[in-house]
Amino acid sequence: MSKPYKQATGVAQNGLYLTTTNFEDLANAIVLKAAQDYKVLYRQYVFQSNGTGIRKELRRLERFFHSKWYQVLTSVDGDYLIKTLRAQVLEEGYDD
Repeated sequence: MSKPYKQATGVAQNGLYLTTTNFEDLANAIVLKAAQDYKVLYRQYVFQSNGTGIRKELRRLERFFHSKWYQVLTSVDGDYLIKTLRAQVLEEGYDD
C-alpha cells in the first residue's frame, strides 16, 4: 500500500506521519496569525488609542519577530515584516 504523501519526516504519537509540508504549513500559520494580530494592534495604536496595554502587546509581538523561534519558522526578516505591516496599516487607514 503506497502512502499518499512523498516525504515523511517522522511519526507523531498518534501514529500519523508528519510531512515537511505539515511543518511548513504550521510554521506559516503561526507567523501569519502573529502578523494579523500585529496589524490589528498597530491599527488600534495609531488610530484609536496609544494605551500602555496596546504598546505592551506590540512589543511582545516585536520580540517574537526578533526571536530565534521566529527564525526557525520563517526566513522572512522580522524588521522587514514589522516595517511592511506598519506601512500596510497606514496605507489602509482606519476602517471602523
